[in-house]
Amino acid sequence: MELDSLKLVLEETIELLLSGNEMAFDGTIPAELAEELRTFVQKIEREEAFDRDYLIVLFLPTAPIQECSMANGWSENYYKIASRFDKGIEI
Repeated sequence: MELDSLKLVLEETIELLLSGNEMAFDGTIPAELAEELRTFVQKIEREEAFDRDYLIVLFLPTAPIQECSMANGWSENYYKIASRFDKGIEI
């Protein structure tokens, strides 16, 4: 797993999540998702173990991050980010 590129993808996703509106999707608020991703970034920076499977679930089609991207007009960016995420996490 290429942790530096994964970290960059997570940081870009955080920025996009925080740039949108604060509507809740399936009970998830974009700022809360951003905070979850920040936790993963911090663990990567500290070289700590993290829940890889949960992180993968967040980026799956129709999962919360994609739902937020669709509602906030950055679907095209999401597809590019998700592709880079897949490479970074080595799916």
